[in-house]
Amino acid sequence: MRRALFAFVACMATLMLFEGFIHLAYPLATSRLADAIESANVLRIRKAIGFVPMSAKALLAASWFFAPFIGALVASAGRWGRRANLAWAIGGLFALLNLANLTSFPHPMWMNVAGATLWLPATWLGRKFGTSGA
Repeated sequence: MRRALFAFVACMATLMLFEGFIHLAYPLATSRLADAIESANVLRIRKAIGFVPMSAKALLAASWFFAPFIGALVASAGRWGRRANLAWAIGGLFALLNLANLTSFPHPMWMNVAGATLWLPATWLGRKFGTSGA
């Protein structure tokens, strides 16, 4: 149980580190987006997302890969068996939370596809590296 909690915390901490860096690197774009989200106006949010630089969007998509990778790596560190299944559970939980985020706010189509699919190879790789010691 402790390993599951630690793996989930590692997954979410990785995501928060990426998002924190994005907010530091692009303060104007993220503050404009935060104002639009606060207004709860979908058209205003879509317009604000258009002002976010592509590199910030790419970093966010990268976080959707690295967060479940780290979570699966921590969950499966050691030997095969139940820990490998725990890695898939962490990746699946991340996918569900990310899909909830993707449906809450409008995203460009490529980000929707990335958010819905990147967790799968990331979890597989994290589980593979965690169990094989590679």
